[in-house]
Amino acid sequence: MQITVKSANVLATGITKSGKMAGEEWRLQEVIASDDTRYTTFAKDAENLIPGTVITIENLDQDDKGWKFKKYEIIEAASIQSQKESSTSERAATNDGMTNDMWAEKQRIERSSIESQVAFKGIIATIGVEKPTDKLREAQEAALDWALPRLRPLTEAAPTKPEKDIEKLWPEEKPPEKTASLVDLDWLKKSMATLQDKNETAYSEDAMVSHMRATYKGIEGKTIAEIASNLDKGSAAHFTKTIKDSLAK
Repeated sequence: MQITVKSANVLATGITKSGKMAGEEWRLQEVIASDDTRYTTFAKDAENLIPGTVITIENLDQDDKGWKFKKYEIIEAASIQSQKESSTSERAATNDGMTNDMWAEKQRIERSSIESQVAFKGIIATIGVEKPTDKLREAQEAALDWALPRLRPLTEAAPTKPEKDIEKLWPEEKPPEKTASLVDLDWLKKSMATLQDKNETAYSEDAMVSHMRATYKGIEGKTIAEIASNLDKGSAAHFTKTIKDSLAK
């Protein structure tokens, strides 16, 4: 039976543990025909069949896992050009949206990355040389001059957007601005010092922060001043009156 090879690859490998072939490597290979029929085989070098090659398969059999054969013979070998065309065709079929230009750019980037990595590995390998010669130093400098421009696009910081672009995030209004504290923070600092002189425990930072969080729910801040600066008009007025009443006692 003749088939035209579409692709060939290795599915699994191992070592035979018993019998006449004990200790020898086995390779289970898959050969896909041009009509997409799949065959498995242990035949030598089946994995190397080039797409477009015409072969005759012998001892063909089928089980619950599919078709398999033991031997094959090449009737017409495919050319290298045929292999390239087949590879290009498969790549186009399995990568929708990738144009030839995209593939070329992808391969260029990969190639540049590999070349740069090799250059840096070579430089690093020579750094430990105790007495580098002038030629070695020149080679290191030349390798750096060659590799750095290829990596610079990856290491450069992304440009900062101008501040005016931020306005686009709020199409109906400008970004919200933090309003000034409704509580006089300088007065509050002096008042708290006076109250702490009267009763250090009752008016300590921790005690006041706990009291303010319990009284004014949902207000952010870790200190008396931070919480006070975030109070709204009503809460700020209430807090200011509370401090004044405490001072008057």
